[in-house]
Amino acid sequence: MKKIFVNKDLESFNEEFLKHNATSIEHLLSGAKMMYFLDESRQEKAIAIATRLDETVKDKNVKTLTKVFGALVDGSFGICNTQYEEYRTACHKLFPFTSAFLPPTNEDDSSTIAVNQTTINHDVMANEI
Repeated sequence: MKKIFVNKDLESFNEEFLKHNATSIEHLLSGAKMMYFLDESRQEKAIAIATRLDETVKDKNVKTLTKVFGALVDGSFGICNTQYEEYRTACHKLFPFTSAFLPPTNEDDSSTIAVNQTTINHDVMANEI
C-alpha cells in the first residue's frame, strides 16, 4: 500500500488538496472543514474558502450550497453567526425560492397567513379541529 503522507504534514496535504480542487464547492467545503479542524485559529480563512460563490466554482447548485449552509449552522466552523447570515443572503439571491435560504420570519407572524384578503390563524384552526 502506498503512503499518502510522504514528507508532508496534514496542513500541507490539505493545502494541496484545496489547490487541486479549487473549482468544486464540495471539495472546498471538505478542505475548509479540515483546515478548521487542524487549526481553529484559521476559522475566517476556512469559512471564506467554504463559502466562495464566484464564477470559478462549477457545482453551484442548491444541493451543494445547502451542504455548506448546513456546515455553518451545525458548528463545523465553530460559532459564525455573521458569516452564516451573509452566506444565507448570498444564496437567497442565487436561489430565491429555496426554503433553506429564505430570510427568517418573526415568530409572531409565522402562525398567520394572508390568503385572498382573508386571514387564517393556524393556531386557532388547530384548536378547532
